[in-house]
Amino acid sequence: GLKPKPYAEEIMPWQLSWLIIAALTIWLWGRDELNNIYYGASNVLVVMIPVTAYFGLAVQAYKLGKMKPSTRRWGWAIFMVIALLFTPLAIVFISFLGLFDSLVDYRKLNQKKEATP
Repeated sequence: GLKPKPYAEEIMPWQLSWLIIAALTIWLWGRDELNNIYYGASNVLVVMIPVTAYFGLAVQAYKLGKMKPSTRRWGWAIFMVIALLFTPLAIVFISFLGLFDSLVDYRKLNQKKEATP
């Protein structure tokens, strides 16, 4: 069977990124008329926010997991305070992090930097 990856290594499939890009395009296209196309695309975007936030939190967990244990505690504390004070902005940021991670893969970028002396 398939072995699940640790949560910090989860990456959103890149096909979902293109679904979001298509939904954004259709949403913008149908915005003037406010027709069914517009509402359908906006529903796709609303459904994808928790999905991208899930994968964005995985990136955040990976980045904080790479910190020293003493710094990691402060990193999580600062992250939680910012997430509680600025919840809508934090959700947007984490969602974008998860969305673009599927296209860029921040973990591989980090490994390349560590591999080159």
